[in-house]
Amino acid sequence: MTIEQTVEIPANRHVSFDLPFTFPVGRAKVALTVTSEGELAQPVKSLRSLRGIDKGRDTMEAYFKRHHADNDRDPCTG
Repeated sequence: MTIEQTVEIPANRHVSFDLPFTFPVGRAKVALTVTSEGELAQPVKSLRSLRGIDKGRDTMEAYFKRHHADNDRDPCTG
């Protein structure tokens, strides 16, 4: 059986469904296909698209060295 329903997806992205009482109780396989409608749909960046965005920025090691040097100079934290 296939059921189609258009729903509004809220900001918290929580959507629930009430199934008809004609559905049998027990284990079932459920498939959900989400297709955006309208101009308000904003694409979600894939992890692959974020590759290289920190190129040229500090490494964690450089950050910690700088942080420890700042702490050594500050008499309140030393």
